[in-house]
Amino acid sequence: MAIGESWKLCTDVQQRVWARLTVFTGGFTLEAAEQVCADAVVDRAEILPTLDYLVRHSIIEGASADGRYRQHNYLREYGRRRLAQFGDQDAMAESHCAWNAQLVRDAAERCFGPDEMTWLARVNAESGNITAAVSWCADRGQVGRGLTIMVDFLRTRAPYFFATEIPVCRQVENLLRAGPAEPSPVRISALAMVGWIWLALGARDRGKVHRDECLDLARRICMETAPAVQFIDGTYDALALGQRSGYAKLETAREGFHAAGDDVSAYMAGLFHAFTAGLHGPAEEADRMSRWCLDEAHARGAEWAITWAEWTRGLPEGSQPQASARPALRKQVKLGDLWGPAWGVEEEARKRVLARDFLGAAHLYGGSDSLQARHGVRFNGLPGWRHHRDLAIAAIVDAIGKEAFEAARLTGSRWDDERIVAFALGDADSASPQLTERQREIVRMVSEGMTNAEIGAVLHHAPRTVEGELTRIYRRLNLRDRKELADWYQTQVTAIGGSTAPAASPRRG
Repeated sequence: MAIGESWKLCTDVQQRVWARLTVFTGGFTLEAAEQVCADAVVDRAEILPTLDYLVRHSIIEGASADGRYRQHNYLREYGRRRLAQFGDQDAMAESHCAWNAQLVRDAAERCFGPDEMTWLARVNAESGNITAAVSWCADRGQVGRGLTIMVDFLRTRAPYFFATEIPVCRQVENLLRAGPAEPSPVRISALAMVGWIWLALGARDRGKVHRDECLDLARRICMETAPAVQFIDGTYDALALGQRSGYAKLETAREGFHAAGDDVSAYMAGLFHAFTAGLHGPAEEADRMSRWCLDEAHARGAEWAITWAEWTRGLPEGSQPQASARPALRKQVKLGDLWGPAWGVEEEARKRVLARDFLGAAHLYGGSDSLQARHGVRFNGLPGWRHHRDLAIAAIVDAIGKEAFEAARLTGSRWDDERIVAFALGDADSASPQLTERQREIVRMVSEGMTNAEIGAVLHHAPRTVEGELTRIYRRLNLRDRKELADWYQTQVTAIGGSTAPAASPRRG
């Protein structure tokens, strides 16, 4: 009843705008409202004063710090019913779809430059609207239009930065299934983009399915040399199979994208050329492409792209395999990158092995596994990556033993994201928070197999007191039981050369 009264108090224009705003999902900006909701019936100049009215009457939420208005769900549903009564549903959905298509097209063309972070944030903020627009396309059989939007969305790289690439890929796959499997440039590009992402995430079989279909459709319409086709084929050869034959295809893709004016895709082709050469060699190829990526990113002033180019400089088969991964990782964390840190932590683990910090490397391998699991980045199955990881882990096990390695890796896997990254950057102590002298003594006796009653007899404490102290120790070290505590203790002893009391490792930085 209250909502109905609010509706009656609105003018015709205010009612129209209220109803039309319901086409948005996840909020909207003033600019978006003006472009989507204005037409011959509602003048663009009336949008802002109408928004002010709707905010004052609590029908929508006022613009937040990011400039976005938001709608209460029950008021939005009421407005959607009114939109249907006005007969505006199709027109507004069409306008909304066109606005989303233009947004991602503009972003893809302009995101590789000094405004890179602004475009990434803007596209991510509209991800709900993009999803809604693409779903509308699918429902109406406009699959090609939906694929065009998604290809441009992926070209912006926002799904990678915000670690949403898996749900985005699944949405593209749903679109591909919704339309006829007939060759078209946009379908080929969509298959190439999705296949490439699955390959980069270590899902080789899934990526190969898309790569094979992409190549088949491309042959049928003589598009085998198209940059997108060369990109997925080169990535499959070089990254998924570990074959240097993929380099020439990635080079062709880079040159083709550049000739077509798609500079952000040219950079990505160059980046994966540098990445795969950094895993498989030769060093001169890895160095050449790493320098190209760095020069290109600096020339564009693209801050996030620069961090990835910097990261490639220290890959194992380049001429600087010990070059620190920390500067790139620190910048990515500062920017808010959710995709890059897992790669940076993994690479820092390898560098700890080269520096003979075996315990620190073991913790970071556990941390890397944890980051990958939480953020959907799974690259340990990539042949080149797995080869260098296996060599590093073998060196750790040879130095400190398998049990100590597994215990340290388990500890690192239980750290939260912040602690993993802080340790990789040298901003945190290694294995654990500091224990008191009494707690260290209890841990030592637990490692020797003593019961709570036996420990209590030595310390002149009741068994319940020992049990309570152990509970505090478990919480502090993020461990679950006596066996894990004993394993943790042995890791500490090994790390400091046989001392009988665990201690925090020296601060690194």
